[in-house]
Amino acid sequence: MQINFFQAYVVTLVIETSILFLLLSKGYSKGSILKNSFIANSFTLPLVWFMFPLAGLNYSSQIIISEVFAFITEFLFYVKLFDSIHIKKAVLASLLCNLLSFLTGVLIYIMF
Repeated sequence: MQINFFQAYVVTLVIETSILFLLLSKGYSKGSILKNSFIANSFTLPLVWFMFPLAGLNYSSQIIISEVFAFITEFLFYVKLFDSIHIKKAVLASLLCNLLSFLTGVLIYIMF
């Protein structure tokens, strides 16, 4: 089963916001985490879904490049949006968020 953009957006927000809560809740408010997750994902996911497919790359290259883009871009958003976040924590947060949301999408595709 292939999910649509809105479904992917909701799944991504749930997964990535949950990971951010786990990693950042001691230093940042729930509202800040929720808002910043929403901002970062609202920027990257539409580009990954709608713009990267237009690049004319083969599917594997498109996935690799778009996922690296999402990781780097969300890392930069976290550095900018979370006051005084340590660079290593921002890298870890972006890496885990994007890896787990990507793997969840793969699992959904395989299972349904």
